Amino acid sequence: PPTHTHVNILWKKYWSFALVTVASFFILLEVSFRLFYHPLPPPHFHPFVNPEWKTDSVFATDPRLFWRFLPSQMIPGLSDRTGDYTIWINREGYRGREWHSEQHAKGDRILVIGDSCVFGWDAHEGKTFPDRLRDYMEEVTPWINDPPLVYQRGVPGYTSHQARLVLQEWGSLIEPNWIVLYIGTNDCTPRVEKSDREITELSAESVFEPVLRKSFLTLAMRDFIFLATKNLIWERDYSKGLDLVNAPARVSLGEFAENLHFFIDFSKRIESNLIFLTCQNVGPHPRLGPYNETIREIGSEEDVPVVDVADLFLEYPNSEVYSRPDVDKVHPNERGYDLIAQWTADVMIRSASENVEDE
Repeated sequence: PPTHTHVNILWKKYWSFALVTVASFFILLEVSFRLFYHPLPPPHFHPFVNPEWKTDSVFATDPRLFWRFLPSQMIPGLSDRTGDYTIWINREGYRGREWHSEQHAKGDRILVIGDSCVFGWDAHEGKTFPDRLRDYMEEVTPWINDPPLVYQRGVPGYTSHQARLVLQEWGSLIEPNWIVLYIGTNDCTPRVEKSDREITELSAESVFEPVLRKSFLTLAMRDFIFLATKNLIWERDYSKGLDLVNAPARVSLGEFAENLHFFIDFSKRIESNLIFLTCQNVGPHPRLGPYNETIREIGSEEDVPVVDVADLFLEYPNSEVYSRPDVDKVHPNERGYDLIAQWTADVMIRSASENVEDE
């Protein structure tokens, strides 16, 4: 008959086999979820966008910026005017020139920060506002010894809150001679329960999220519990019932002013010239108007040049400067981007000339 020692050996082998089997099972599950499952955004995103929004082949969630483009990809574009085209996202997750490949290049550095109008919604490669700004600066600025280097840091949907974080990330690295801020349209849009600042504070307080995101299996369990609760207990769709007129904004007017002052203080600290642009819209926009007026007032008070795009666009027929004015009240067409670039270049040239005269 088996001795006590033999029994212990058998039990140890059994438990070893069981542990290896269980570990292999969970490793297989983890690998499978990593291959086939796309986790939902972190919980602090849920009041901001519908929880069904997923990280897909274009965007990835970001704990500070909420979302950013996945780097090094081609995105198919479609224009009602010019048909299909391709959008190139560089290694840094933005459209346009990469910084790392230009570290030793000469020429004035121009950092353009903003939303989809900086990104170049409905514009082909080389036809965005930052692209055309670079072209105009090359053509009509004899005081520049080398061609200017324009770095585009615009992402659709960004507000001044995100623009401020982009400036912190790239401003000290690029050390631009010029900073161009073109923002405001998304700031005034209705928030869903929480403002951009509140979402960032929630993100900063989440100590478990970095740990959770190391395991897709854990994320899948979290998402299952959330969706089961949402659908079975308190069915809720954050996009329904939102007051588009009176709901608080993603960035309040006071926070918007704070963000503009942050750009002013930052540009002074790195000795960079700063330019503000107001945001255009087809027809009167009661929510956007106060934000544009804040840009004008702070620009006047702080001696920051303002390119009043919103006012200048009123001088042109909508069909001449907007992409699809019947359905899209915001985005310019290539002619509109071209005009914005001309106006901005004129301000930069005038400012540079004044600086030379003062010297």
